Amino acid sequence: MLGIEHLLFLFTTFAFPPVALTVLLCIILATFGKSLGLRQMYVDTLIHIFEVRFIVFRFAENKNEDQKWSR
Repeated sequence: MLGIEHLLFLFTTFAFPPVALTVLLCIILATFGKSLGLRQMYVDTLIHIFEVRFIVFRFAENKNEDQKWSR
């Protein structure tokens, strides 16, 4: 059976290199005044999440109002 140490080791073995390379690439690009656009992707993702949540909230609100009137 795998212990928590083995799982942590496996996770860091596979997760650390891509994260480290991304950070290194961001630092190198920042020295030349360039960007990967990660901040813009993050903001766009947040906007999309909140828009979807608003649509779901509106749908649930309308559904509740319909149920009130049908009683």
